[in-house]
Amino acid sequence: MENLYFDKTVAKRNDGYKIEKLGIEVENNKMDDFKYCVKLTVKTANKDIFVEVVLVGEFTLDSSVPKEIEEILIERNTIAIMFPYRRSQISLLSTQPGVEPIVIPPINVNKLIKEKK
Repeated sequence: MENLYFDKTVAKRNDGYKIEKLGIEVENNKMDDFKYCVKLTVKTANKDIFVEVVLVGEFTLDSSVPKEIEEILIERNTIAIMFPYRRSQISLLSTQPGVEPIVIPPINVNKLIKEKK
């Protein structure tokens, strides 16, 4: 991982958002032969608060990584690396007076990806 930053963080009182599960979107952009930009967007809400977090990670692969492994590393490992940061940020954003905080348990990224497909 070369760089990691939050591109967007939103926390606002819930005005009727109905998110039963985590809303997760992943976007992978190949910047050059060995560099990728991965954007992870997560939206969630409870009865008190709506939270949206966009986390961007820039990853560089070693030139010796075989092409068949490259896709697995970008699709799964980058997300697994980024998830703990996202989880922490959502907890921080939702911990406010008079609000039930959103605490997201650890997630099995490989299982999540299989279910998404």
